[in-house]
Amino acid sequence: MKITLTIAHEIYELISEEAQYLKCTVEELVEEILREAFNPWFDKSNIFMLSEKEVYRKMHPRLVETYLGKFVAISDGQLIDVDDDPQVLLQRLEEKGVMRESPYLAKVFANVRSDPRERKSNGKKV
Repeated sequence: MKITLTIAHEIYELISEEAQYLKCTVEELVEEILREAFNPWFDKSNIFMLSEKEVYRKMHPRLVETYLGKFVAISDGQLIDVDDDPQVLLQRLEEKGVMRESPYLAKVFANVRSDPRERKSNGKKV
């Protein structure tokens, strides 16, 4: 299903700039941002989940070589599964009982998502 969203021009510009940096479409990036924001088991206060996200960042250069454009699941510091379709990946993880471990799921873009304000200021938030 496709829908149309109306967003402020400034927000679109930020998303468009980040999409260019990641070498993906605006649609792919918005979907990824919303997927993470509304993920029922992604708790940003969970230190374990944040460490899995950091593992993803460290693994990213190798992931891009093989899994660019695919969805990856990381748990216990390791890549545990990959798929083109996030729903298929989630279903498979659930069947394996992995969902109880709260794996980190992300789409592999050409670059790692970051705060665009940090890139503009050489690593310092503006």
